[in-house]
Amino acid sequence: MNIDIKTTLKISILVLCALSGLCFARIYQNKIHSVNIYKQALEDYNNKNYQNSFYLFSKIGHLSHLKPASLYRQAISAQAIGDTNSELNCYLKIINNYPASRLANDAKYNAAQLLIEKNPSKAKKLFSEILNSDMSKDYKYAAEAYISIIKINTYVKNNTKPEKADLEEIEKGLRKYLNYAPNGRLAIKISKLWTIINENITPKDKTLIAKAYYYAGLYDEAENIFQQSDITNSWAVRISNYIALNKLQEANALIELGVSQYSNNVKGKEYEKAVYDLLKTKDNYYSYTSRLFSIAKEKNKDFIWNLKCKYSPESEQNFCYSSLYSNFPQSKYAPEALSEIIINDIINKNYTDAKKLSNEFIEKFPDSELNPMVKFWLGKIEQKSNNSEEAKSIYKSIINDYPDSYYAYRAFWILNKYTDSVVVNTITPKKIVFPVTVKDKVITDLIALKDYDLIEKYAKNEFVTSWVQYKKGLKTTSIYTAQKGMARLKKKPNKKDPRWKLIYPLHYYDTIQYYANAYNNDTALILAIIREESHFNEKAGSSAGAMGLMQIMPQTALDIANKNNIDISVSNLLLSETNIKLGNLYYKTIHSLLNNRDISAIAAYNGGIGSVQRWKSNILYSDTDEFVEQIPYTETREYVKKVFSSYWNYTRIYE
Repeated sequence: MNIDIKTTLKISILVLCALSGLCFARIYQNKIHSVNIYKQALEDYNNKNYQNSFYLFSKIGHLSHLKPASLYRQAISAQAIGDTNSELNCYLKIINNYPASRLANDAKYNAAQLLIEKNPSKAKKLFSEILNSDMSKDYKYAAEAYISIIKINTYVKNNTKPEKADLEEIEKGLRKYLNYAPNGRLAIKISKLWTIINENITPKDKTLIAKAYYYAGLYDEAENIFQQSDITNSWAVRISNYIALNKLQEANALIELGVSQYSNNVKGKEYEKAVYDLLKTKDNYYSYTSRLFSIAKEKNKDFIWNLKCKYSPESEQNFCYSSLYSNFPQSKYAPEALSEIIINDIINKNYTDAKKLSNEFIEKFPDSELNPMVKFWLGKIEQKSNNSEEAKSIYKSIINDYPDSYYAYRAFWILNKYTDSVVVNTITPKKIVFPVTVKDKVITDLIALKDYDLIEKYAKNEFVTSWVQYKKGLKTTSIYTAQKGMARLKKKPNKKDPRWKLIYPLHYYDTIQYYANAYNNDTALILAIIREESHFNEKAGSSAGAMGLMQIMPQTALDIANKNNIDISVSNLLLSETNIKLGNLYYKTIHSLLNNRDISAIAAYNGGIGSVQRWKSNILYSDTDEFVEQIPYTETREYVKKVFSSYWNYTRIYE
């Protein structure tokens, strides 16, 4: 009997030890082991083996710093196989066990959405916590809308109507969302629920609902609701809706009513979009803008005035801009108007007035994006006045304060006395690295594991998002994201900062370098053309029919190919190597036809050889800078500046 008790006790102790060992293994786990499990689980997830990835992610130890990430990965694995219970359970574990994790708020938002039907009170609580978190406005407005949706669902389920105070609170959340994101993911759902909960929606709120249908592309439905809206605040978007329905007569009648009587009642962006949308249907832009200008009242008249100036005959433009600046000196269009006056004075060699106005501009509009241009021309005025030291000081300040601008390029060229627009320069390819300093060991491990989706969620940084997009092969999107991030920085970083390389990447570099060298073109300049033409999207196409990386017109490509005994078909223009080869040949051709002048050739690449030859004959200019500022086609003028800005950045970043 005693032997049996001892044996049983020993077995019990062994079982207890084994269980303790298993529990300890689940709680504590060697870091290398955790990383290896995570790596295999992620590989399964990427291969769409979601059942196995769910299982493996669950094996990460509870004390591992990767546990919150593994739970989040478990949740999206469960989502992929339609297991909402497991998905919700994983989010709740993050919320309850790892509240300090950077994934906790994302988990709350996702869990709350899953709980709307199952446990609305819990969902409402989580959405309320989102409102007090550090999440972005997008999430907060959506959370508030979801709270209103939960309340509406409750009333609908109980077949009751809310009291006045509660209805006002519900509508407040819906109204906020539709005002903030009329084209948001919830907009149509909100609009439909609103009509259920309130049969007497005000005409002003009907405008918000109509806009949601317009932005969703439901133009007929939008028009039905616009008819019930308040015309005083709906007219601008309704014009855009009319144009989408090809009801131009109605749109033309409404624009006159809107700009003359109700300009104060609509958002500036909606007003401008309505005018631009209707402008596209006109043959004579000047006649159209002049007519609107004659009837425009109060708010946004400066916008119409600025448009009228743009499309005025050249002989009238200076007077037009001068009048605009005099009447609206604080307008957002005032900097553009004043800069046009300054350029006109410089072209006409009225340097005294140009200098005075330039200093006024710099003092009055220190944050304007036109500042580098105005400062550059102030430097040129000082140079022409033999104030060389003052000119140098201005040029250096442009390079320091606006290092990535076209005018930094021109300032650097003048300071170094380069006579050609392009100088021989060797680009040294450099790897694009993680763009921000990493202090979080979770992010460090996620980078090594290449878990790009969660890196983005942990870091919550535009440049990190750009880097993730770059790693995923989203070339164009990555550039735009990083560019927006850089535009937000008041002080630009040093040229060695890795963030610059995200804005100016070296996609297809070996092919570009090979064909640029083969046809005696500058590699950095060809890179710049491709960046501005397609942002490295090899499948890019334009409304005019241009194709591929270098946006070559098919007929131009065929002509170039025939002259050089190259056998191609139009479909081959979407192949990167073919496009780069023919683009280089085309650039070489126009470059030689324009006396090997790169500024002229770049202008011709956009505006055509004939146009450039005509401009060079008709425009009075004393140097390259005066020629560029007087290019009659706004698109071509800005294109030249963009290409040489990119050229400059490639040479300075990869020198």
